Amino acid sequence: MEEYRDASGRLTVAFESMNASDYPDVVDALEKHFLLEPRTERVQGLDEMFQQFKRGNIELKLEWDIWSGFSVTAVSADAEHFIRRVASFVKEWLRKR
Repeated sequence: MEEYRDASGRLTVAFESMNASDYPDVVDALEKHFLLEPRTERVQGLDEMFQQFKRGNIELKLEWDIWSGFSVTAVSADAEHFIRRVASFVKEWLRKR
């Protein structure tokens, strides 16, 4: 698990060890656990998948690509604390699988 800021200054937490095949399952688990509402359709390409979600005034992006693995990005400025909670959930989810 690595925490950094992307080129736009948004907090991002990445999990390099996650495979593309895990993306649908972890996103579904996050949607159910945190009651996330899709804000965009899921986009799936050859080497990346991503979708944006919201919970109240918090917006986040769940992504997977061949370079970084799975990542959670704070889209709205007030999402940073929430992103860390989501990252803890993902870390535990990976440990249990």
